[in-house]
Amino acid sequence: MLFSPLTAETHATITGYGVPGTSASPNGAIDFRRRAAENMVSTLSSLNDRNDFLFGPPTGTNPQSLYQTDFDSPAGYTAFNTAARRFDFDLFGGPAREGTTAGGDSGGPLIVDQKYSRPVVAAVLSGGSRFFSAQASNSYGTSSFYQPLFLFWDQIVANNPYVYAGNKAGDGNWEDGSHWISLMDPNYMVDRGGVLVNDLPDTPALGVTGNTVKFGSVCFLGECEDLALDSEARPLPVGSGTGLYIAGGPGSTDFVPNNASANPKAGIKAHYYDVTLSAAGTTTLSSAVTIDALTLNGASKLSIGQAGALNVLGEINQVVGWTHVDGLLKSGSDMMFATGLLSGSGIVKAPFVTVAAAIVDQDRDAARDRQADDQRRHDPRFGLIAVHRCAARQVRSACSHCQWGEHGHPDPEPERHQRGQAVGGVQQGDGWSGAPRGRELCHRHSLRRRQRPVRECLYVSGRPTTGAFLRPK
Repeated sequence: MLFSPLTAETHATITGYGVPGTSASPNGAIDFRRRAAENMVSTLSSLNDRNDFLFGPPTGTNPQSLYQTDFDSPAGYTAFNTAARRFDFDLFGGPAREGTTAGGDSGGPLIVDQKYSRPVVAAVLSGGSRFFSAQASNSYGTSSFYQPLFLFWDQIVANNPYVYAGNKAGDGNWEDGSHWISLMDPNYMVDRGGVLVNDLPDTPALGVTGNTVKFGSVCFLGECEDLALDSEARPLPVGSGTGLYIAGGPGSTDFVPNNASANPKAGIKAHYYDVTLSAAGTTTLSSAVTIDALTLNGASKLSIGQAGALNVLGEINQVVGWTHVDGLLKSGSDMMFATGLLSGSGIVKAPFVTVAAAIVDQDRDAARDRQADDQRRHDPRFGLIAVHRCAARQVRSACSHCQWGEHGHPDPEPERHQRGQAVGGVQQGDGWSGAPRGRELCHRHSLRRRQRPVRECLYVSGRPTTGAFLRPK
């Protein structure tokens, strides 16, 4: 989103789901398909500026500056003939070969796509105009006008429901609002010396006003007026170069990242959180929380207690850091552990999990305390992640495969299991496997009695993943 004003005619892409059509047949039936076209942002000026030139004073009641486009005919204004239903008098000048908007496109973006290194949304569509009663809407010679974001950037920032949140340095609880700070939204852009910078403007938003920088010309059959010379036009304001603070925007604190849907009757605003843990320290979660996305990228540790449940609707990415799970960590998308550590005795659940150069280390002491829950957690039908050790270091029976109890602990009752009396597990011949109700989650290994495990096995949804063999405890 571009929070700085444009100062000259600029190429743009327009898009929307409104009425489809062509110049010859401009008003089709809405089919709920999104379409896009090119045009030029011809002017930053008000409807009053336009109408005063075309129709003369008195001044109207629409003084606010707007970005405006027109729909030029390839034939040019020399073909203007109302009797022949050719109505384009070249309102704002400029070349043809462009598209326009129509009913149903309102609220769609004006995308400045060539001026900067990346496309940015500069405005949203407000409406359009035609100038003759016989002129069809959306045909050659009509125009469109857009609400510029730079006039209202403070309201956008203060009321944006999507929050990029980060932890403050030091240890703290997830539920403590003072532990969090709102980060700069990566979509907020300002023009500093012709270059896009991810920041907020350094001058206040102007709101509904015509006292802005203006550019472009308004024309009729080649006779034009330079709108930059309008009496209401003002030069670009000059600030300090440091973005302003807006309550609720970047730099705000005293909030707890936990998604909330809007409930206007109850006075509840919508909030959706993209959380990044990068500051040094441990963030401890002891409750149920839902967020949109999670990133660990620094000397940060996320500790999810036994009563904690973190539901991430999108991706979880640990670039570097430490994730310790004794409760539940769930993703509706991908999990990536690039480096760092993943530990704990809890549940880690996702459709897809990638462990690259990270270490996966299970907390065996905590796991022993939670054996009653392990039957459910390790059931392959739940599609969970399970990290197990082929723990044969204290196995007393003469099985030909590694025997293990809950969470990779040595078989707690080897004598009973040798007799084929499986307790909480599945009987496997003259030995016992701790994998409940179905597939073994640990590959069989030919291990001698009392032999230490040679490797650990990482399984995703009950299926082995190669390349994830770790140092045994």
